[in-house]
Amino acid sequence: TLGYVLMFDEIGRDSYRGADYPAAEASLRKALTLEPEESFYYTTFALALAQQVFRARPLDQHRLAELEGLYEKLRTKFDNHDSDLSLLRNHLFRRQYAQLKKLAVELPASVERDGLWVAAIVLTDGTAAAQRKAEQLAAGAPQTTLVTAIGLLTLAGEYTTASKVTALPILHGTAESLHQLVVAAGGRDQCVAAFAPAAHAAYAWLRAATLNIDDLENREWLKSRLRDPAIDAG
Repeated sequence: TLGYVLMFDEIGRDSYRGADYPAAEASLRKALTLEPEESFYYTTFALALAQQVFRARPLDQHRLAELEGLYEKLRTKFDNHDSDLSLLRNHLFRRQYAQLKKLAVELPASVERDGLWVAAIVLTDGTAAAQRKAEQLAAGAPQTTLVTAIGLLTLAGEYTTASKVTALPILHGTAESLHQLVVAAGGRDQCVAAFAPAAHAAYAWLRAATLNIDDLENREWLKSRLRDPAIDAG
């Protein structure tokens, strides 16, 4: 369909600047009115809508609700579970923590599912409870799950909570957790002044890491975004 084609740039890459997501959305909305039983249109429409929703801040709660409806329709009407993790993430961004926990129980284990589950527990029950859940899910090695939760919390705008998880003793000195926090915050064009020590350590780690060209460009972009004296001094 035209809507699907418009999601790609002139050489066939999706998620690039040449993709026309607003036009794709309009075309797919029309396609759904003509063929409401076609699951492909729901899947593609959800992708086009998500690309726009997550590029804007603050997140548009009305459009997030529309996304949730598409994901639920795919699950219930078409028995299509490819977007289940996207629905789980959507619950986090809409602060629907009870729904997130309920759905997490139903989904197969994965790094993202576990990270989202733990992120919800941090927000409702605190860091100690979240660490216990991470240990349970990860068979006693919760660091990866907690690091994933940090990134997801930061993307959801829960900066204070993310910083509390970063400060857990079990993650002490874990550069990757700090890196997740700064990269996510940088992507949100947010000031991270509250995380000066973590930001500085993360930037130092990123600068010292073995970098490919994308990492190098991302590093310089991050430095321009993070208006924190600790970063600028680095």
